[in-house]
Amino acid sequence: MTIGNYPGIEVRLYGEKGAIICRLVEEFGVAETIKIATPDDVEFKQMEIPQRFYPPDGHARESWRSLFYANLVRDFIDEILDGGARNQGNFDDGAWVQETINAVERSFHEERWVRLPLEGDAA
Repeated sequence: MTIGNYPGIEVRLYGEKGAIICRLVEEFGVAETIKIATPDDVEFKQMEIPQRFYPPDGHARESWRSLFYANLVRDFIDEILDGGARNQGNFDDGAWVQETINAVERSFHEERWVRLPLEGDAA
């Protein structure tokens, strides 16, 4: 689940083996935080974010905007140079997302369930 927290994003994942809260939001001078809990240790504990997840020379105390966009640009350039499976999405992924958005809109306006893939003029 993601929660908008302007400016930033929070993701919370809960499962039988534990929970994690990741935040990309500036609070108290820190742009990113990760907290983890397990069934044996239910109090959330702050974890250190490994340096490999930051852009070169990046750190948690810089603006979330520079961290987010630096990583986004780095990933985009890596995709162009390296190709392969490490990409954030491709045309097919984008088309599927758009079709899903169209289906939600159609379902709302027509007040009914719709099936994917869409048929007719909205596909």
